Amino acid sequence: MKINLFSLGDCTNINTWSGLPYYFYHSLIGQSIDVRPIDLDPSGSMTYEALNRVTRARDRVARLFRSGGCDDVARTRRYRIAVNHRVRSVVQTYRDVDLNLFLTFSFSSVRYAPAPVVHFCDRTYEQHLQEIGQTPTRRDRSYIDVDRYNIERADLVLTTGELCADFIRSRYRATRVFCLRAGNSTEVNPPDPARLIAEKADSTDILFIGKGAHKRGVDILIRAFRMFNARNDGRFSLHLVGIRPDELSDEFRAPDPTILFHGYLDRSVPADLRRYSELIRGARMFVMPMRPGPFPGVIREVQLQCTPVIISDVSGGPEILRAEHDAVLVDNLEPEAFADEMYRLVHDGKRWRSLAINGHTARLNTTWSSTAETFLDLLRTCNLVGD
Repeated sequence: MKINLFSLGDCTNINTWSGLPYYFYHSLIGQSIDVRPIDLDPSGSMTYEALNRVTRARDRVARLFRSGGCDDVARTRRYRIAVNHRVRSVVQTYRDVDLNLFLTFSFSSVRYAPAPVVHFCDRTYEQHLQEIGQTPTRRDRSYIDVDRYNIERADLVLTTGELCADFIRSRYRATRVFCLRAGNSTEVNPPDPARLIAEKADSTDILFIGKGAHKRGVDILIRAFRMFNARNDGRFSLHLVGIRPDELSDEFRAPDPTILFHGYLDRSVPADLRRYSELIRGARMFVMPMRPGPFPGVIREVQLQCTPVIISDVSGGPEILRAEHDAVLVDNLEPEAFADEMYRLVHDGKRWRSLAINGHTARLNTTWSSTAETFLDLLRTCNLVGD
Protein backbone atom coordinates (compact mmCIF):
# COMPACT_ATOMS: atom_id res chain seq x y z
CA MET A 1 0.00 0.00 0.00
CA LYS A 2 1.19 3.52 -0.86
CA ILE A 3 0.03 6.64 0.98
CA ASN A 4 0.70 10.36 0.61
CA LEU A 5 0.71 11.67 4.20
CA PHE A 6 0.00 15.43 4.39
CA SER A 7 0.59 17.45 7.56
CA LEU A 8 0.92 21.13 8.47
CA GLY A 9 4.45 20.60 9.74
CA ASP A 10 7.19 18.03 9.29
CA CYS A 11 5.85 14.61 10.32
CA THR A 12 9.41 13.24 10.40
CA ASN A 13 10.17 15.66 13.25
CA ILE A 14 9.27 14.32 16.70
CA ASN A 15 8.39 17.84 17.92
CA THR A 16 5.58 18.49 15.42
CA TRP A 17 2.14 18.56 17.10
CA SER A 18 3.47 16.97 20.30
CA GLY A 19 4.67 14.01 18.26
CA LEU A 20 1.36 12.78 16.78
CA PRO A 21 2.36 13.04 13.08
CA TYR A 22 5.80 11.57 13.84
CA TYR A 23 4.54 8.50 15.68
CA PHE A 24 1.63 7.93 13.30
CA TYR A 25 4.02 8.12 10.34
CA HIS A 26 6.41 5.60 11.89
CA SER A 27 3.59 3.29 13.01
CA LEU A 28 2.34 3.11 9.40
CA ILE A 29 5.84 2.28 8.20
CA GLY A 30 5.89 -0.42 10.88
CA GLN A 31 2.87 -1.97 9.14
CA SER A 32 4.92 -2.24 5.90
CA ILE A 33 3.09 0.70 4.30
CA ASP A 34 4.97 2.86 1.79
CA VAL A 35 4.40 6.35 3.21
CA ARG A 36 5.44 9.56 1.45
CA PRO A 37 5.54 12.39 4.09
CA ILE A 38 4.55 15.83 2.78
CA ASP A 39 4.91 19.02 4.82
CA LEU A 40 2.22 21.49 3.75
CA ASP A 41 3.63 24.45 5.69
CA PRO A 42 4.19 27.03 2.93
CA SER A 43 6.71 29.16 4.82
CA GLY A 44 9.70 29.85 2.60
CA SER A 45 8.10 28.58 -0.62
CA MET A 46 8.34 30.78 -3.73
CA THR A 47 4.55 30.90 -4.08
CA TYR A 48 4.03 31.96 -0.48
CA GLU A 49 6.78 34.58 -0.52
CA ALA A 50 5.42 36.07 -3.75
CA LEU A 51 1.93 36.28 -2.22
CA ASN A 52 3.41 37.89 0.89
CA ARG A 53 5.11 40.59 -1.20
CA VAL A 54 1.84 41.40 -2.96
CA THR A 55 -0.03 41.48 0.35
CA ARG A 56 2.54 43.74 2.03
CA ALA A 57 2.29 46.20 -0.87
CA ARG A 58 -1.51 46.13 -0.61
CA ASP A 59 -1.36 46.70 3.15
CA ARG A 60 0.94 49.70 2.75
CA VAL A 61 -1.57 51.31 0.40
CA ALA A 62 -4.49 50.39 2.67
CA ARG A 63 -2.81 52.00 5.69
CA LEU A 64 -2.77 55.33 3.86
CA PHE A 65 -6.57 55.35 3.98
CA ARG A 66 -7.49 53.42 7.10
CA SER A 67 -6.03 52.15 10.32
CA GLY A 68 -5.96 48.58 11.55
CA GLY A 69 -3.58 45.67 11.93
CA CYS A 70 -2.73 42.94 9.47
CA ASP A 71 -4.41 39.55 9.36
CA ASP A 72 -3.04 36.55 11.22
CA VAL A 73 -0.75 34.85 8.69
CA ALA A 74 -2.27 31.37 9.13
CA ARG A 75 -5.79 32.72 8.63
CA THR A 76 -5.26 34.54 5.36
CA ARG A 77 -6.24 33.87 1.79
CA ARG A 78 -2.60 33.86 0.69
CA TYR A 79 -1.80 31.06 3.16
CA ARG A 80 -4.60 28.90 1.79
CA ILE A 81 -3.58 29.61 -1.80
CA ALA A 82 0.00 28.57 -1.07
CA VAL A 83 -1.01 25.36 0.71
CA ASN A 84 -3.55 24.38 -1.95
CA HIS A 85 -0.92 25.01 -4.62
CA ARG A 86 1.35 22.59 -2.77
CA VAL A 87 -1.41 19.96 -2.45
CA ARG A 88 -2.28 20.16 -6.14
CA SER A 89 1.38 19.96 -7.18
CA VAL A 90 2.06 16.91 -5.00
CA VAL A 91 -0.99 14.83 -5.95
CA GLN A 92 -0.50 15.52 -9.63
CA THR A 93 3.16 14.51 -9.37
CA TYR A 94 2.66 11.43 -7.17
CA ARG A 95 -0.40 9.68 -8.57
CA ASP A 96 0.67 6.12 -7.81
CA VAL A 97 -0.96 5.97 -4.36
CA ASP A 98 -3.84 4.09 -2.81
CA LEU A 99 -5.00 7.12 -0.83
CA ASN A 100 -4.16 10.66 0.28
CA LEU A 101 -4.16 11.00 4.06
CA PHE A 102 -4.49 14.49 5.61
CA LEU A 103 -3.75 15.25 9.27
CA THR A 104 -6.02 18.29 9.02
CA PHE A 105 -9.59 19.05 7.98
CA SER A 106 -8.60 22.34 6.35
CA PHE A 107 -7.07 20.99 3.15
CA SER A 108 -7.87 18.15 0.77
CA SER A 109 -6.92 16.69 -2.60
CA VAL A 110 -10.51 15.86 -3.55
CA ARG A 111 -10.55 18.56 -6.28
CA TYR A 112 -7.18 17.62 -7.73
CA ALA A 113 -6.89 13.82 -7.89
CA PRO A 114 -9.14 10.72 -7.98
CA ALA A 115 -7.37 8.84 -5.15
CA PRO A 116 -9.47 8.29 -2.00
CA VAL A 117 -9.12 10.96 0.70
CA VAL A 118 -8.87 10.27 4.44
CA HIS A 119 -8.74 12.94 7.17
CA PHE A 120 -7.40 12.39 10.70
CA CYS A 121 -7.52 15.33 13.11
CA ASP A 122 -8.61 16.43 16.59
CA ARG A 123 -10.88 19.43 15.96
CA THR A 124 -12.83 21.17 13.24
CA TYR A 125 -12.48 24.95 13.15
CA GLU A 126 -16.17 25.34 14.00
CA GLN A 127 -15.76 23.14 17.08
CA HIS A 128 -12.70 25.14 18.15
CA LEU A 129 -14.62 28.43 17.98
CA GLN A 130 -17.51 26.93 19.92
CA GLU A 131 -15.18 25.69 22.66
CA ILE A 132 -13.56 29.09 23.19
CA GLY A 133 -16.96 30.84 23.11
CA GLN A 134 -16.23 32.92 20.01
CA THR A 135 -18.99 33.88 17.59
CA PRO A 136 -17.83 33.15 14.02
CA THR A 137 -17.11 36.16 11.87
CA ARG A 138 -17.81 36.23 8.15
CA ARG A 139 -14.22 35.14 7.53
CA ASP A 140 -14.49 32.39 10.15
CA ARG A 141 -17.56 31.06 8.38
CA SER A 142 -15.57 30.75 5.18
CA TYR A 143 -13.04 28.53 6.99
CA ILE A 144 -15.89 26.51 8.50
CA ASP A 145 -17.32 26.01 5.00
CA VAL A 146 -13.95 24.74 3.76
CA ASP A 147 -13.82 22.17 6.58
CA ARG A 148 -17.38 21.14 5.76
CA TYR A 149 -16.61 20.74 2.05
CA ASN A 150 -13.55 18.58 2.76
CA ILE A 151 -15.22 16.45 5.43
CA GLU A 152 -18.40 15.77 3.45
CA ARG A 153 -16.44 14.71 0.36
CA ALA A 154 -13.88 12.56 2.17
CA ASP A 155 -13.96 8.79 1.84
CA LEU A 156 -13.20 8.39 5.54
CA VAL A 157 -13.04 10.85 8.48
CA LEU A 158 -11.08 9.96 11.61
CA THR A 159 -10.88 11.91 14.85
CA THR A 160 -8.65 11.56 17.90
CA GLY A 161 -11.67 11.68 20.25
CA GLU A 162 -15.37 10.87 20.35
CA LEU A 163 -16.21 14.51 21.13
CA CYS A 164 -15.02 15.60 17.68
CA ALA A 165 -16.55 12.57 15.97
CA ASP A 166 -19.96 13.33 17.53
CA PHE A 167 -19.64 17.00 16.55
CA ILE A 168 -19.02 16.07 12.92
CA ARG A 169 -21.83 13.50 12.84
CA SER A 170 -24.30 16.03 14.20
CA ARG A 171 -23.37 18.95 11.92
CA TYR A 172 -21.92 17.61 8.68
CA ARG A 173 -23.20 15.15 6.08
CA ALA A 174 -20.39 12.66 6.52
CA THR A 175 -21.24 8.96 6.47
CA ARG A 176 -17.95 7.40 7.58
CA VAL A 177 -16.79 9.05 10.80
CA PHE A 178 -14.83 7.09 13.40
CA CYS A 179 -12.73 7.82 16.47
CA LEU A 180 -9.13 6.60 16.13
CA ARG A 181 -7.30 6.85 19.44
CA ALA A 182 -3.74 8.12 19.34
CA GLY A 183 -0.96 6.17 21.03
CA ASN A 184 1.60 7.24 23.61
CA SER A 185 3.92 9.78 22.00
CA THR A 186 7.06 8.43 23.59
CA GLU A 187 9.83 5.97 22.83
CA VAL A 188 10.61 5.42 26.50
CA ASN A 189 10.01 1.85 27.63
CA PRO A 190 7.37 1.42 30.34
CA PRO A 191 9.05 1.53 33.76
CA ASP A 192 8.80 -0.82 36.71
CA PRO A 193 5.90 1.04 38.39
CA ALA A 194 6.66 -0.06 41.97
CA ARG A 195 10.26 1.09 41.72
CA LEU A 196 9.46 4.40 40.01
CA ILE A 197 6.65 5.25 42.43
CA ALA A 198 9.02 4.62 45.33
CA GLU A 199 11.62 6.91 43.73
CA LYS A 200 9.27 9.85 43.17
CA ALA A 201 7.08 9.54 46.28
CA ASP A 202 9.09 12.20 48.13
CA SER A 203 9.76 14.43 45.12
CA THR A 204 9.11 18.15 45.54
CA ASP A 205 8.79 18.80 41.79
CA ILE A 206 5.49 19.90 40.20
CA LEU A 207 5.53 19.63 36.39
CA PHE A 208 3.83 21.36 33.47
CA ILE A 209 4.57 20.65 29.80
CA GLY A 210 2.73 22.49 27.05
CA LYS A 211 2.73 25.19 24.39
CA GLY A 212 0.60 28.33 24.57
CA ALA A 213 0.69 29.92 28.00
CA HIS A 214 -2.87 31.26 27.93
CA LYS A 215 -4.73 28.30 26.42
CA ARG A 216 -2.94 25.87 28.75
CA GLY A 217 -3.70 28.02 31.81
CA VAL A 218 -0.16 28.84 32.96
CA ASP A 219 -1.36 32.04 34.66
CA ILE A 220 -3.87 29.98 36.69
CA LEU A 221 -1.20 27.40 37.47
CA ILE A 222 1.32 29.92 38.78
CA ARG A 223 -1.28 31.50 41.06
CA ALA A 224 -2.35 28.06 42.28
CA PHE A 225 1.22 26.95 42.85
CA ARG A 226 2.05 30.03 44.93
CA MET A 227 -0.98 29.36 47.15
CA PHE A 228 -0.10 25.67 47.43
CA ASN A 229 3.58 26.29 48.15
CA ALA A 230 2.81 28.86 50.83
CA ARG A 231 0.87 26.13 52.66
CA ASN A 232 3.87 23.78 52.35
CA ASP A 233 6.64 26.05 53.67
CA GLY A 234 7.85 26.85 50.15
CA ARG A 235 9.58 23.51 49.70
CA PHE A 236 8.14 22.64 46.26
CA SER A 237 9.34 23.73 42.81
CA LEU A 238 7.25 24.30 39.69
CA HIS A 239 8.90 23.26 36.41
CA LEU A 240 7.45 24.84 33.26
CA VAL A 241 8.44 23.21 29.96
CA GLY A 242 7.54 24.74 26.59
CA ILE A 243 6.81 28.18 28.07
CA ARG A 244 8.95 31.33 27.92
CA PRO A 245 8.71 34.05 30.58
CA ASP A 246 8.00 36.66 27.87
CA GLU A 247 4.69 34.88 27.11
CA LEU A 248 3.43 36.00 30.51
CA SER A 249 2.60 39.34 32.12
CA ASP A 250 4.96 40.91 34.67
CA GLU A 251 2.97 39.39 37.55
CA PHE A 252 3.86 35.86 36.47
CA ARG A 253 7.43 36.28 35.28
CA ALA A 254 8.84 38.03 38.32
CA PRO A 255 11.96 36.21 39.57
CA ASP A 256 11.02 33.33 41.84
CA PRO A 257 13.53 30.60 42.77
CA THR A 258 10.70 28.05 43.09
CA ILE A 259 9.37 28.60 39.55
CA LEU A 260 11.73 27.29 36.87
CA PHE A 261 11.27 28.00 33.15
CA HIS A 262 12.89 25.33 31.00
CA GLY A 263 11.73 26.82 27.70
CA TYR A 264 11.38 24.65 24.65
CA LEU A 265 13.04 21.24 24.90
CA ASP A 266 13.75 19.74 21.47
CA ARG A 267 13.28 15.99 21.77
CA SER A 268 15.39 15.42 18.65
CA VAL A 269 18.38 16.77 20.61
CA PRO A 270 19.76 14.09 23.00
CA ALA A 271 20.50 16.51 25.86
CA ASP A 272 17.03 18.07 25.65
CA LEU A 273 15.36 14.67 25.42
CA ARG A 274 17.29 13.49 28.47
CA ARG A 275 16.20 16.54 30.47
CA TYR A 276 12.60 16.15 29.27
CA SER A 277 12.51 12.50 30.36
CA GLU A 278 14.17 13.25 33.71
CA LEU A 279 11.56 15.89 34.52
CA ILE A 280 8.70 13.47 33.85
CA ARG A 281 10.30 10.62 35.80
CA GLY A 282 11.08 12.85 38.75
CA ALA A 283 7.79 14.75 39.05
CA ARG A 284 5.50 14.30 42.05
CA MET A 285 2.54 15.39 39.93
CA PHE A 286 1.61 17.02 36.62
CA VAL A 287 -0.78 19.99 36.71
CA MET A 288 -2.54 21.73 33.81
CA PRO A 289 -5.51 24.10 34.41
CA MET A 290 -6.10 24.32 30.66
CA ARG A 291 -8.77 26.40 29.02
CA PRO A 292 -10.97 24.76 26.33
CA GLY A 293 -8.93 23.30 23.49
CA PRO A 294 -7.48 20.04 22.17
CA PHE A 295 -6.66 17.46 24.81
CA PRO A 296 -2.87 17.40 25.42
CA GLY A 297 -1.16 14.20 24.30
CA VAL A 298 1.56 14.71 26.91
CA ILE A 299 -0.90 13.41 29.53
CA ARG A 300 -0.39 9.89 28.17
CA GLU A 301 3.38 10.26 28.50
CA VAL A 302 3.38 11.44 32.09
CA GLN A 303 0.84 8.85 33.19
CA LEU A 304 2.89 6.07 31.66
CA GLN A 305 5.74 7.28 33.91
CA CYS A 306 3.53 7.00 37.02
CA THR A 307 2.98 10.75 37.40
CA PRO A 308 -0.46 11.64 38.85
CA VAL A 309 -2.34 14.25 36.81
CA ILE A 310 -4.47 17.20 37.91
CA ILE A 311 -6.24 18.81 34.95
CA SER A 312 -9.33 20.91 34.27
CA ASP A 313 -12.45 19.00 33.25
CA VAL A 314 -12.67 20.33 29.68
CA SER A 315 -12.14 19.37 26.05
CA GLY A 316 -12.48 15.65 26.01
CA GLY A 317 -10.63 14.89 29.23
CA PRO A 318 -13.39 12.57 30.49
CA GLU A 319 -13.02 10.52 27.28
CA ILE A 320 -9.43 9.65 28.21
CA LEU A 321 -9.36 10.01 31.99
CA ARG A 322 -11.48 8.59 34.81
CA ALA A 323 -12.00 11.02 37.66
CA GLU A 324 -10.46 9.85 40.96
CA HIS A 325 -9.35 6.62 39.30
CA ASP A 326 -6.41 7.68 37.14
CA ALA A 327 -6.59 11.51 37.36
CA VAL A 328 -7.99 14.46 39.27
CA LEU A 329 -10.46 16.45 37.14
CA VAL A 330 -11.16 19.97 38.41
CA ASP A 331 -14.54 21.37 37.34
CA ASN A 332 -13.51 25.03 37.34
CA LEU A 333 -10.51 27.24 36.54
CA GLU A 334 -10.14 28.94 39.91
CA PRO A 335 -6.54 28.91 41.22
CA GLU A 336 -7.83 28.08 44.71
CA ALA A 337 -9.44 24.87 43.43
CA PHE A 338 -6.17 23.68 41.88
CA ALA A 339 -4.17 24.69 44.95
CA ASP A 340 -6.54 22.66 47.13
CA GLU A 341 -6.27 19.57 44.91
CA MET A 342 -2.47 19.80 44.84
CA TYR A 343 -2.39 20.08 48.64
CA ARG A 344 -4.76 17.12 49.08
CA LEU A 345 -2.74 14.94 46.74
CA VAL A 346 0.58 15.71 48.43
CA HIS A 347 -0.83 14.91 51.86
CA ASP A 348 -2.74 11.74 50.93
CA GLY A 349 -0.14 9.14 50.07
CA LYS A 350 -2.65 6.35 49.45
CA ARG A 351 -4.59 8.45 46.94
CA TRP A 352 -1.38 9.62 45.25
CA ARG A 353 -0.14 6.03 44.79
CA SER A 354 -3.52 4.89 43.51
CA LEU A 355 -3.58 7.60 40.83
CA ALA A 356 0.03 6.88 39.90
CA ILE A 357 -0.46 3.14 39.37
CA ASN A 358 -3.89 3.43 37.73
CA GLY A 359 -2.65 6.09 35.29
CA HIS A 360 0.32 3.90 34.38
CA THR A 361 -1.86 0.84 33.87
CA ALA A 362 -4.36 2.77 31.72
CA ARG A 363 -1.61 3.80 29.28
CA LEU A 364 0.27 0.50 29.00
CA ASN A 365 -1.76 -0.71 26.02
CA THR A 366 -2.18 2.70 24.35
CA THR A 367 0.35 2.06 21.61
CA TRP A 368 0.81 3.53 18.16
CA SER A 369 1.10 0.05 16.68
CA SER A 370 -2.48 -0.67 17.80
CA THR A 371 -3.54 2.70 16.34
CA ALA A 372 -2.03 1.75 12.98
CA GLU A 373 -3.68 -1.69 13.06
CA THR A 374 -7.08 -0.13 13.77
CA PHE A 375 -6.48 2.38 10.95
CA LEU A 376 -5.87 -0.47 8.48
CA ASP A 377 -8.95 -2.33 9.73
CA LEU A 378 -11.08 0.78 9.09
CA LEU A 379 -9.66 1.13 5.57
CA ARG A 380 -10.61 -2.49 4.83
CA THR A 381 -14.07 -2.09 6.38
CA CYS A 382 -14.70 0.91 4.14
CA ASN A 383 -13.32 -0.96 1.09
CA LEU A 384 -10.60 1.63 0.57
CA VAL A 385 -7.89 -1.05 0.36
CA GLY A 386 -7.84 -4.76 -0.32
CA ASP A 387 -7.29 -7.46 2.30
